[in-house]
Amino acid sequence: MAGAKSILGAMTPGDLAEALEDRLREELGAIRDPEIRREAEQRLAHTVNRLRSASADQEVVEKGPLAFFRDLRRRRREQAASRRRKRTGYGLHVDEFGFDRAYWRSVEPFFNYLYSNYWRIECTGVENVPIEGRGIIVANHSGLLPWDSVMLREAVQIEHSAQRHVRPLIEDFAYTMPFLGPFLLKIGIARADRQNAERLLAADKLIATFPEGVKGITKLFRDRYQLQRFGRGGTIRLAVRTKSPIIPTAIIGGEEIYPILAETEVVGGFLGLPKVPLTPTFPLLGPLGLVPLPSKWYIRFGTPIDLSHLGEEDLKDDILVNRLNEEVRAQVQSMVHDLLRIRRSAWMG
Repeated sequence: MAGAKSILGAMTPGDLAEALEDRLREELGAIRDPEIRREAEQRLAHTVNRLRSASADQEVVEKGPLAFFRDLRRRRREQAASRRRKRTGYGLHVDEFGFDRAYWRSVEPFFNYLYSNYWRIECTGVENVPIEGRGIIVANHSGLLPWDSVMLREAVQIEHSAQRHVRPLIEDFAYTMPFLGPFLLKIGIARADRQNAERLLAADKLIATFPEGVKGITKLFRDRYQLQRFGRGGTIRLAVRTKSPIIPTAIIGGEEIYPILAETEVVGGFLGLPKVPLTPTFPLLGPLGLVPLPSKWYIRFGTPIDLSHLGEEDLKDDILVNRLNEEVRAQVQSMVHDLLRIRRSAWMG
């Protein structure tokens, strides 16, 4: 700015007015918004007139054309940012985890169709989900891609009296897949790590976790609905530290959308997985093989588990944590078996 001041100080007000007018008219030509352009032209005319009638006084130079020029550049940057948001699909209000509510509203009808018509999901026990405050939905995991996390979210938003937004947390590998990672963030699905979970719960959000992890979504079809280990008790520790109830939840239908017959390491690196499941349609049909099959789904929310009587000292007891973790897994497994007995056909229900 010191260099600019010395140049401006060496010019007469008339020369400065002409130079400034020429430069700013170039800037005005780049403004697409007609309302902003009209306002800027009016301010430009006023500033140039002041300069032409003023003495070569530094205050006029600094508070007149320089302030106007800075304001014009700021508005151009804001306009460019607005165009970028429209081009990339991001709205004006994106939270710290990347959730864009405006974008979610634009794609929600598609997921509503999947929930109600394609997978014909029947939901029970939704009254067990808290009307307000924090909570941890703990569900079984299946389906290769995170369709179950989105349908779980849809179930609460459609069926629950408070129409709450669930924030699912899923494995890192999904965010390394081409195009999928940014999309998941925009629709409100966060990375499954302790920091994200604690921050969401601290804000009294409702989160969903899938403790089986990658092993849950890549198990072979012959092992369908046999729950894998629920990690090492991370969900129990999270619930105790944040004083959050656990809502055990069973989902069936997801195992059939991608029947996994075997696994291969050939294209694992491309998808961010150590191994890639082979289904009757993938990778044989390429991207079309990732279109999920229209199985019949059921979702059931169980009675909340309250661990608020436990404290940090209790978490030092690994035997206690592992026992509670296994109890939650066993309850979800039991609920899965109950739903399988109800469902007569994987396709017709």
